[in-house]
Amino acid sequence: MIAPKMLKIFNYAKETGFAKSAAADIAKRFPPELASKPGAHQSASRLSRIIEDVCEQAVEFKNNHKMGWFRKSKLCNTFRWELVERGYKKEFVDFATEALLVYLSRETKRNKV
Repeated sequence: MIAPKMLKIFNYAKETGFAKSAAADIAKRFPPELASKPGAHQSASRLSRIIEDVCEQAVEFKNNHKMGWFRKSKLCNTFRWELVERGYKKEFVDFATEALLVYLSRETKRNKV
């Protein structure tokens, strides 16, 4: 029989939950309708600030949870598909997901200890 502790390595609920809440945060601050309107343009600094806020939350999440490469991948992939399901354009989804991946891949002081 497999020990219950061993089964925890296959539980990605925390990563999935965080990814969904991060996508919801972006949708709240930068709705997909606004992103897909041809005439409406968001300021680049506002959009960067929104993405950076989500990325910084992800780094904090990473620092509070043990995350290997597979968990980071699961988080980014879930985040990507949440944005797609919400109706964002491919370019925006790619940009936001790449930013998230870069932030999660950076080595933090906690990782160096």
